Amino acid sequence: MARKKLNGDDHHIDILPDECLLQVFSFLPSPRDRCSCAAVSKKWLFLQLHMRFSDFHHDVNQVECSEVSRSLEGEMANDVRLAAMVVGVYPHSLTELTILQGFFSSSSSSSSSSLISYNEVVTDLGLKIIGFTCPTLKCITLSNCAYVGDAGLACIAGGCKNLEKLNIYSSSRITDDGLTIIAKNCLRLSVVNFESCTSIGNQSLEAIAEYSSKLESISLTKCHLIGDPGMVSIVSKLPKLTRISLVSMEITDKVLKVIGEQGRSLEVLSLDSIKGTTEIGYSFISGAQKLKVLTVSSCSSLTDTSFISSSSNGGFPSLKRAEFRNNNGLTNKGLIKLTEGSHMLENLKLEKCHKITTFGLMQALSNCSNTIKKLSLVQCDQIGQPPVIPSPQPVLFSMKLKKCKSIGEPFLAWIGESCKEAKKIAMVGMSNGITDTAMCAFLKAMGGGGSVKSLDLSGSGRISDWSVAAVTAAFGRTLERLSLVGCKRVSEEALGVIGERCGKLEDLDLSLCAVGDEALRRMASSRALRLKTLALAGCGGVTDEGLAALELMGMSLNGLNLIRCSGISARGIESIREMLWRCDLVF
Repeated sequence: MARKKLNGDDHHIDILPDECLLQVFSFLPSPRDRCSCAAVSKKWLFLQLHMRFSDFHHDVNQVECSEVSRSLEGEMANDVRLAAMVVGVYPHSLTELTILQGFFSSSSSSSSSSLISYNEVVTDLGLKIIGFTCPTLKCITLSNCAYVGDAGLACIAGGCKNLEKLNIYSSSRITDDGLTIIAKNCLRLSVVNFESCTSIGNQSLEAIAEYSSKLESISLTKCHLIGDPGMVSIVSKLPKLTRISLVSMEITDKVLKVIGEQGRSLEVLSLDSIKGTTEIGYSFISGAQKLKVLTVSSCSSLTDTSFISSSSNGGFPSLKRAEFRNNNGLTNKGLIKLTEGSHMLENLKLEKCHKITTFGLMQALSNCSNTIKKLSLVQCDQIGQPPVIPSPQPVLFSMKLKKCKSIGEPFLAWIGESCKEAKKIAMVGMSNGITDTAMCAFLKAMGGGGSVKSLDLSGSGRISDWSVAAVTAAFGRTLERLSLVGCKRVSEEALGVIGERCGKLEDLDLSLCAVGDEALRRMASSRALRLKTLALAGCGGVTDEGLAALELMGMSLNGLNLIRCSGISARGIESIREMLWRCDLVF
């Protein structure tokens, strides 16, 4: 070979042809060495991407391969980083890939893709790399990937035949053509989630219904080109479909009827902000006899008539969890009818259902008193007055009340009888209804004791040290998590009681409480207390002196929140960091 004259700035290695470089790379003993070489130049990086496992000179039996997952986010999400990741993963099997691209302005999105370099964002080139090098890929998530389109999906379809889960969020370039290729080639597809995909329509769903016989779950959010034809195909042609979620979509009663008549395996149905349906459409849902979870949010067409009609067809015999949010058409009558036909209901959640009163809730709980175990009431303004007619009460394992402005002492005295076996209790944002007197009534109804493991009283600004003493006396032997966020009348005295009685407590949140250095000294000196996480965010009374006492808890504490603690200096932060070097410190 003729010798080439080199300038002082030239590199001898650059004159080697690609075949020679590939031969050199084939002797690299480890992934770390290959990554080091790949970092030399883009040429070396992309050359290694074309190498197969059999191209390397090593003993295959000595290489232990395993399944790995990777995620690229923000500025790290670009084609070069993606290629480097593939080289670093090899020879292991990449099975899950998540790409969370940053947001782009409308002006940059409309510009030509040729102006975008592959070292800035993920493009179709990046997906071509994945399709060529990662045949074991089972799950891919593309979020805000503005420069990925049908060509990229086609590469995934061609090389990743084992793909099972496809998640695409905020995409305008991916169309029916790309998803049709995926459906035809990735026959193991079982889960698809599309959100804000403005170019995906009914043709995509029809292709999935035709080829993806193993599909079990589909979620569609703000995909406005998808309507009745696509959804009807999905439900009618896929017998293994168990989960459907539709958010901000427009469909008609025809889809709900098909769900009821042909959703033979359907177990989970979630409908949020659905337009185009009527109250009769919702009555068809009960035909899905295996339905276990029903969530309906902000659907104005849902009324009492929906459940009155469904009850005449046998109701919901398999329903275990029912959640209703912001459905103003649902009143006591509809809720009572639902629970009459739901003999397996275990979990009931009502949020912003302002037409349901205490009487309706009481009757609903009575209908399923033998099965209901979890109750959640969030911003239900008409629930609060005590029931006037005695009725069978359930035995609740979990009870949550949040921002229900009418709930006070009478309601708590009633519901307390249902919480004697509760393991988790939350009364959050109940600044008016939760007082020392109300807590006394609740604990008395519970029988003065219990086996509660988690108690959340966040936002209960009217309770004092007395309530803390009472709940620790009742639950201290079993309590593992206690949250008193914003309970400003809770002081050092209460913290001393917690330290003495709550030997199993692991998580304590005192954010925005009137506690200071003395409280920390009392807790730290307690031999029984072995906290794992402690939150003191916004506690202005805590100073460097108080933090020093936490050294006694160093062996157990692994999480400490000191955000907005104005009394702590930078020197104090450094000191506690040195003392609790194993602890995850947030400040």
